[in-house]
This record gives sequence, structure tokens and C-alpha cells, in this order.
Amino acid sequence: MPEQLLSSTKKSEAGFEGDRNESEVRRGAVCDRISKIVVADTVVQEPDVLDDGGKEGIVMVEEEKANQFWEKQLAGEEIIDVPQKPGCELAIAVPVFGEEPRRILDQLQSVLDQTSDLDKFEIMYVVNNGERPKLPEPPFDPKDVAEYQTKLLNYPEELAKFQRTLELNQAVLNLPIWTNKDTTLNEGQYSEEEVALINEISEKLTVFVIDKSSAGHEIPKCNVGKARNRALAEASLRFHKNGKNGILVQTDADTVFSDPEYVSKVMHQFEDPDVIGIAGGLDMIIDPDSGDHSELESLRGKMDDVIRSRMYARLSDFYRNPKMSFNAAISFSGANMLSRSLESAAIGGFIDANKGEDPQFGRDLEELASTTGKRVIYQKDELKVSTAFRLSDRTGAGFAITEGKDLSKNKDKEVDNPDIPTKEEFRAEFMQKLLLANSASEILELFPDHGGEYRLEESDAQEMLDILSLIKEDDKQELATNEKLIEWRNNHFGQDFDVAGYLWDVKFKDAPLVKLDDDVLEKWIKKVKKIKGGEEMVKAIIEQIADFKRNNDIT
Repeated sequence: MPEQLLSSTKKSEAGFEGDRNESEVRRGAVCDRISKIVVADTVVQEPDVLDDGGKEGIVMVEEEKANQFWEKQLAGEEIIDVPQKPGCELAIAVPVFGEEPRRILDQLQSVLDQTSDLDKFEIMYVVNNGERPKLPEPPFDPKDVAEYQTKLLNYPEELAKFQRTLELNQAVLNLPIWTNKDTTLNEGQYSEEEVALINEISEKLTVFVIDKSSAGHEIPKCNVGKARNRALAEASLRFHKNGKNGILVQTDADTVFSDPEYVSKVMHQFEDPDVIGIAGGLDMIIDPDSGDHSELESLRGKMDDVIRSRMYARLSDFYRNPKMSFNAAISFSGANMLSRSLESAAIGGFIDANKGEDPQFGRDLEELASTTGKRVIYQKDELKVSTAFRLSDRTGAGFAITEGKDLSKNKDKEVDNPDIPTKEEFRAEFMQKLLLANSASEILELFPDHGGEYRLEESDAQEMLDILSLIKEDDKQELATNEKLIEWRNNHFGQDFDVAGYLWDVKFKDAPLVKLDDDVLEKWIKKVKKIKGGEEMVKAIIEQIADFKRNNDIT
């Protein structure tokens, strides 16, 4: 562990050394091995599960993996030197990227409204930004000129957007609310209502800020996954130093805890020692960044298009990759992810990505749970937060990126034609037609002459027909691995050539997009329902849209 982290950690421990009894510190093999990596004399809570060697071994492995994560994420970092309160049980971790300060104040107001003991939790914000846009360099290859010209035209807008992000980040950093940062409440800077809220936050809450936005502090090539990891690493290490496997609530800056019992309910769920993760639910509330009434009404006026667009995005994601797509019913969402601190660090935190880091975090927790006899549960209705529905491109999963780009320009959204099969569907259909072919001419029809490099003569088709006629009925489902057919393919198309994939490209690669309307959406719904898990996915999407309409009074 870097010297800077060691010194900061020792300083933190000294802050409440007198509150500790030495008998509370668990010594022995696990603590000895861990302390060499993290800090000397790390306090580790006496776990209830260490009744047998197997469970003790699991805990030891998790602690070692967590140490590797802390060492990687916090190397060279300035660690918060305010010790965690001995009674702290829960930490809220929030990445902040170009957010209006009002978002932070609104969120903290909802924290103040919680019925739970405010001394039992702390909040941590990581203010971050991406890299400064660079002026594109002229290309050497003429074919890259068009792309270069596009980047050149977009550069001023990208630079202005970056500068705006820095300004907003600085405004957040300057909020006079931080427990670990000296800031001044300047007269006239905030309204009377905001001043009263700021004073209440300062008096009642423990709120930390980590500056990863100012010059010299940035996270290289930062994305939402990296920003979340910076918060997760420090929050989980603070619990470990406090001798606890605490609760982490990871959310977004545009989210509020609208249920005043939320924190109490979360703590109650984690009273079960076997629960290491919970996927919470979301209420999407139309809340544009500007707060401008006209923008709000503009979004509301496009609700039919918005809803179609959202449904299509979920359907098409699932259709292309059922295993990896976001399923609202069973996936973790970045606005409401709950987990134990040690296990969160032990799985290595989040993937380094600008989208998809949240469902993957849930999958990684599930994998850990399956090997340790623990559980990840879903509380989509019981544990809900309210998050903003807005045009945002802060992450790769933001609405402005995934669905809103055309809507913001009043353009019809164009999507893939649902009547076009996937390559796998086309391949299966192609093989079936080969099996049913009775003549060379029928085979030639499957290989259209489009003037390309790969062209069959009738004699080639007859050769294939002869091979097919020799294949036994029992072997016809194994055409793709038949040696004689493979030899025929290699002779006519080349070694390991994907014939069906090539023919799909010829027929469909440049197929035009179609306007997304109700008929096209219905075809996509039917298409998805045919896939394993598709019925459940469609049901979850429809329920999510119904919630969205209800929460925003949309008929």
C-alpha cells in the first residue's frame, strides 16, 4: 500500500483510538496476512461465521481480494483523514459529472428526511470529468477525411461542453457542506431556503467530497465505472478500518430517496447475514437539467415517441445479447445498488466502462454468492428511489445517447427492420433450405449472382446436391460439420469461410432502417418473445413503462 495511504490510514485510526478496546481487535492468521498489505493493526470485526475452517477460509480469501482492490484503486490517492464514526453502518456513494449543485442539495434534503439515525451513515461524492477534447489531427489516408471533417466541426461544441462540465463540477466542489473540505458560505450566493438547507446539512450529516475534477486530480480516461470504483474503494476501506462489513448504497447524483423509510428498510434487509447484495427499484420522474418549464413540457409532449424509443432500446438490446442486456426486473441499476462493503471490494468493484457497469456489478456479486453460500436478492418494489428522466449523455447509457438523440432534434427515430432475420436465424433457415433442395437450380437460387467474387456455376451446385444426397437422414442435422461439405466449401469459397454470414451480408447489410412506429414496435415485441426469456423481458419492460406513466401522470 502506498506510503500516503498508510499515513492517512494511521491518522484516521488515531482519531478514535480511545474508543476502542484492544480485545475487539481480531488477531491471528487472517488479520496478520491482511495487515501486511493494507495497514498495521487494522481492526476487523469478529465475524459470526468463523465457526469452521471452511468459512474462515472464505473470509480470508475475500479480505485478500479486497486488499488487492484497495491497493490498486487507492495507490497515490489522498485519503479522507476524518475517521468513520464508530456507529456508522451505511455509506452512500455517488459519482458526480457535470451536475447542477441543486441536484446534490435535493439529494441531501432527501437524506435529511430519512427516519433513520443520521449518525449511522455517511455520504461520499466523487466529482469527476472526462478528458479534455483534443483538436483532431489531419488524416494521412484520404478515406478518413470525412470522419476528420466531422470531428473538426464537432470540436468547438465538445470543448464547450467540457468547459461547462468543469464549471458545474467546481460549483459542486464549492458547496459549503463538506465534512472534509473547507468552503465558505458567501453572502448572496444562495437563496434563503438554500442557506437553511446548507446549514442543516452541515450540522446533521457527514458528507465527504473527493475531487477528481480539478487540474492534477483527474482520473485518467475517466468513465462512470472508474468514478464508482474510486468511491467504492474508499467507502469499503473505511468500514474495514472501522472493523465492520458495512452496507454500501450506490446511486446517482440525479436521484432522491423519496421514501423516508428507505435507509431503515435497507438496514433491515441486511440484518440477514447471508444477503450480500440487493437490486433496488426505480421511479423515473421527468426532471430536465435546466429546470425550465418549456423543456419539461417539450419532453412531456414527446412521450409517445419517448416510450416507444425506450421500449425499442430494451427489446433490441435483449434480442442481440440476451445474457448481457439490462433486464429491469432482475438487474442492478446504477441509481439503486445495495451491497456489503467487503464483498463489493472482493469482486473487484466495477468494470472499467462507460455503461453496463451496474448490471455487471450485480452479476459479479451473484457469482460470488453462489460460491460462498450467500444471496443476492431483488427488492424492486420494496426499496425504491426516484431518479430523473432527462436528456443526458453523461454515460454511454444516458437517454441522450441511447434513445433521445433524434427526439431532441425533432427527427423520426429510425431503427433496424424487425422483418430482417439475425445471422443465426438466417443460417438456420439457409441450412434447412439446403436440406430440402431437389435440384441444382434450387441450390443456385440460394447463392444469388450479385456480380461479386463468390459465384457458383450449375456444375458446382450439382456437386453439392450429390454430396447432400449421400448424407444419411440421421446426419442431416450435422451439415455444418460434414467433412465432404466442408471440403466443398473450402474449395469454392476458401478455408473456414462463413458462407451463410456472407450471404446475409449480401442481402441485408445495407438494408435501410425503418421509422419506429407502433407497428414496428409490435413486431419487435413478437420477435423478442420467441427468444428464451423473452416473454419475461417483455413483461418487465411493459411494467416499467406503466410505472413511468403513473409516476408522471401520463395517460
